[in-house]
Amino acid sequence: MASGSEAIVEQKMPKTKRVLKSKGIDVHSDKFEVGLVAQCMNGGAQITTPDGETDIKGLFIAGETAGGLRGGSAGGNSLAEGQVFGYRTGKAAAHYSLMHGNELSSQEFYIKEFQTIKQWVENSQNGTKDVLDSIGELRRNMYRNCLVIRNEARLMDARDYLLQTEQDLQQGKYALRLDNIKSALELRNMIITAKSIVLAALLRTESRSCHYREDFPEKDDTNWKTSIRIRKKDGIMVAEAYEWPQNKAG
Repeated sequence: MASGSEAIVEQKMPKTKRVLKSKGIDVHSDKFEVGLVAQCMNGGAQITTPDGETDIKGLFIAGETAGGLRGGSAGGNSLAEGQVFGYRTGKAAAHYSLMHGNELSSQEFYIKEFQTIKQWVENSQNGTKDVLDSIGELRRNMYRNCLVIRNEARLMDARDYLLQTEQDLQQGKYALRLDNIKSALELRNMIITAKSIVLAALLRTESRSCHYREDFPEKDDTNWKTSIRIRKKDGIMVAEAYEWPQNKAG
């Protein structure tokens, strides 16, 4: 590290310094690789009650998969997410299962889903694209365009890639077989998640917390002190600003 950085290191990353030292690495004099990792998802499926209920019958959510617990800051709510709402949601889900166990998804549903997947494979007999190659390229595209620094051009590049990959997957351009269908489903789910991130990042024309737009570098509380909700309308994924209902006491 540069000379004179000792005080900054001690202020910003004292724990990291101690951990590395315990491994025999001196952050001031030794060379080491620094990489990026995903700490958490800021958002998730929308819960509609304090008991983790959603708009999908029988689906309860808690933790980082739940949207609505975090505010404008990325951190500080892990205890509430995991312990408080985990307890509430688990209790509510168990009660729902006890009361509605006979109404839950039946074998008929799974047979129908299997037939849909089987038809998907049959429609892809002439496909030539490789699923694993596209999984790798999707990861690289998101790393390149949607990670630390974002702007409209990068986000549009990512969006266009995702839409084209999704279309190719739906139109049988991939070589699908029963032995690689799991990877194909993974790719499909990765596209859904990536699209939701890209659409939200495109819509939010400001910088806030871990979301940084170099073309909109300042926080804009006037227009963007709000959440963004991803929904499916007429078969198309869309992003929209969303104001949470205000609970009033009394």
